[in-house]
This record gives sequence, C-alpha cells and structure tokens, in this order.
Amino acid sequence: MSPAPTESAPAASGFDDAINRNPAAASLRSFLNRLAPGAKANGIIDAAIRRNPWLRHKVASAVLRMRDWPVAEVAGLCARLTERSLRDARRTRYGRGRGGYDDWPLLSPGRVREAPADFVNPLKLFRAPASTGGTTGAPLQLTRSLESIVAEQFFLDELLAPHGFSMHRSRIAVLRGDRVKDALDLEAPYGRLTHGGRRLALSTMHLGPRTVSWFYRALREFRPQVLWVYPSAALSLMKLLGDERARLGIPVILASSEVMPASLHLALERHFESDVINYYGQAERVCLAYSTRPHRFFFHPGYGRVELAAETSPEAGHRRFRIIGTSFWNSAMPLVRYDTGDAIIVPNDYDEAALNDVALGRRHFLSIEGREGEYLLTREGVRVIGLNQIPRELKNVFQMQLVQNAYDSVAVNVVAMPGFGPDDLHQIERQARAKIPAEMSVDVCVVEELATGPSGKAPFVIRLVDRERERSR
Repeated sequence: MSPAPTESAPAASGFDDAINRNPAAASLRSFLNRLAPGAKANGIIDAAIRRNPWLRHKVASAVLRMRDWPVAEVAGLCARLTERSLRDARRTRYGRGRGGYDDWPLLSPGRVREAPADFVNPLKLFRAPASTGGTTGAPLQLTRSLESIVAEQFFLDELLAPHGFSMHRSRIAVLRGDRVKDALDLEAPYGRLTHGGRRLALSTMHLGPRTVSWFYRALREFRPQVLWVYPSAALSLMKLLGDERARLGIPVILASSEVMPASLHLALERHFESDVINYYGQAERVCLAYSTRPHRFFFHPGYGRVELAAETSPEAGHRRFRIIGTSFWNSAMPLVRYDTGDAIIVPNDYDEAALNDVALGRRHFLSIEGREGEYLLTREGVRVIGLNQIPRELKNVFQMQLVQNAYDSVAVNVVAMPGFGPDDLHQIERQARAKIPAEMSVDVCVVEELATGPSGKAPFVIRLVDRERERSR
C-alpha cells in the first residue's frame, strides 16, 4: 500500500461553525440529546424514526441481494456506495477539493475530536446528535442522518432474521449501559418495560448478589426472545445465577461493544441454551462485523467500506490488520478512511485475494482485538502497546482486564472459569511479562467481575495514572 496522504489541519477558528460555535445550534443539540432517551423508550416514536418505510426500502433494495451475488458484483456495488459517500464528504469543510478514494488520507479519531463540525455535511437538514467516550474516555461528538439511524436498525434486524426475530416485533431484554434508574436508588424494581411492553430495560449497575433474584424473576416473567447485552454484563448475570439455579432459556443473545472471548461465547450458549450473535461496530458507524461461532467473523459489505492495513509481520500462525472504514449510510457526517483503532486477526496463509474476500464479507477472519486506547504508560511517557496478545491462547479464562494503578504497578484482573488453576496463573504471568516492561510489577488477581466505566462497558485497559497526571498539572 502506498503511504497515505497527510491529514488536513483543523480549519481556522474564525470560520462560522454552524455546529459548535453557533449558540442556537448548540442549544438544539442539547435539546435533542435530552429528548432522545424518551423517544427511544416510546415504541411508536422509536419505530417511526428507525423504521421509516421509504428509507428502509432504500437500504434493503441496495444490500439484500448482495449475499447471492458474485464477488465482482458485490465489489461493484461497494464502489458505487463509496462514490456516493465521497460526494457527501466533499461537501464538508474537511472534504472540500478532495478527489477519489485513494486521495483521502487516513482519518484518526483525534482529528474528528478536534473539530467535529469539519465533518458535517451542511446540506443535510435532519441531523441527530450522538457521541461516544471511546476507549480513552475522551468524548467524540458525532452527527447522524436519519438514513443512518434507519440503516443501523435494518442491519440489526438482518442479524436476527435468520433466527426468526427482529428488534421491532420481538420481546427484547436489554442489559447494556442504559440509565434505567438512579445509581443511588437501591430498591427494586431494577428495570422497566418500554416499547409497548415488548422491551425490558434492565439496570446493569444494579445487578449483583443481593439483586440477582429480582433479575431472575423479571426475566422469567418477561420471557425474552432476545437478550441484548454487553458481554461483561452477560458474564455477570451467568455467574450470579450459578449452575444450581434453574436456567433461563433465551433463544438469542445479541452481544456487542466489548471483545467476547471464545470461551465466553461457548459458555453463554450452554448456560442460556442460546444462539449467540457477537457483533462489532462503532459509534462512528463505518463498518460492521458479526460472528455466530467463535473464530468465524464476517464483515457486512453493505454497511461500510472496509480497508485492511497490515500492522505486524506474521507470527504464531496469524497476521494482524488494522480496520479502516468508510461509512455508506451517514450522509450527515460521512467519515472516509476512518482509522477505527481496532484490528482483525487472519491466518498467515491468507493472500491478497483472500484479504479482499475478507473485506467484502466473503471469507471469515478469526477475531477482533485491540483499541488505540489500550496501552500502558511509563513514567517517561512511553506507551506500551501490543497488550492484546496477553490473553491469547489462554484456557479457563472468561475475561481479563489490565489496571495500571501506578507507573510501576499493573494488576491483571481475571474472571476465571471453574477449571482455572496454578498452570493458568503461571501462563498469564509469563504472557504478561513478555509484553509489560520489567520496571512494572505484575500482579495477577482472580476477581468476580471487571471494573466498568460510566457507559457500563468494561475496558480492557484502565490507566489510573492518567488521573494522577491530570491532578499534577
């Protein structure tokens, strides 16, 4: 691959920024953010927005037939969708004067974070605000078109359709980062019905040994057809229920937003007697991948354009490629060649043709791992990366988290499977020591659950030293 062009610097601050510097626009964004939770909870309003029939037909007519097409036709459609996105992107401040796809530089999250209005298409009248804290905790302001909202719903329905369910008509229990009630309110109930009684929103932050019996009864009574979860929340529920309790039979578990180890995928299948769908996406909406079996992920070529950038030389039977994505459906904020900070793992024997098939969703890859925020920090400010290799090939481990308490101290917290023993502990120590500098002590701890952030997600790396640096400034 030829070197990527350099990113453009942020535009001059004197530009009349219609999003960030216009008080009326800022007030409208704040109002829409406050309105969004209520609209999501109202089934009629939510369906009217997310299932707009004209836009849904537009998305469906473009991508539904792709699964039956030859790879050349799929590539052709992706090229046409890419050109449509480029036309929208050239209307933004960032995209003015840019040419074809290869003329666009790789785009970092930091560049979008610096000046999000540079990436907004001023010709799109309907623009819904969104945001993400990312893996580093640094907020990123985003904007979505109505078409993007409808497309997201369509692709989630596509994941559920082979199992006979949908996000609209099926009974769905949600155990994610939703704010269901105040964290200080410790009395039941710990969930509420929405969407006309078809959805049960559960408070993940209230799930614990004292409350699990309430969660169990609520799920038994609701009888969900789909459990929509963060993997760490599903793991907590499974461990709290325990083998001795009558198990909850849930047809489908739809998991996202965190890396799910193969061992957890299989354990959830057994415990809940479920089909597990593990899908990968981003708040930036540039690409989508999914898996229904461990180590077999597929990109969906109709969601966004995928470019794979080689990251490391072959090792241990696989190669690592960083995911570069271009959104197909967000005409309000069309991100082109966006560096997600995530990577996929493929076998060493995949040649260029095989990698092209992976990008077009015609060949599987093994896993998704790594985020740009997943690093440890030395006292000199050096970032220690490659940490995602520590959990590889481990047995008897559900999940792992690295917590850097100080510049010279790292805790490796492990949620263990029943068979976990001294050999597993020693293997973790060996693999951690291979990646973590000698001046940092490593303490492997078996814990009941991992630490989560305000969004309810359990990040792979938590750097408490970041807070120390902020306080010292």
